[in-house]
Amino acid sequence: MPTRAERFSFSMGGGGHEYSSPDGRSIEVVAAAHRAITEYGVGCNKGMVRYYFPDGSAIVRDIRAGRWALEGDTPWAGRVL
Repeated sequence: MPTRAERFSFSMGGGGHEYSSPDGRSIEVVAAAHRAITEYGVGCNKGMVRYYFPDGSAIVRDIRAGRWALEGDTPWAGRVL
């Protein structure tokens, strides 16, 4: 069964560069629809946003690089899509 982060990725188009869904919803609106908690990076994670889902999965968004990814094995570390 896919995680909430994987379902989020699918609903956004899955490529990691989309900031709106195919139906026009923003990344923030889609994350909220999937019941994500939004965290903003500080220190070495400044410029990053983490969408943490109730099942423990997460999406990490790097605003500077203009991309997002499924979270890797450690918090704030993205996996390559």
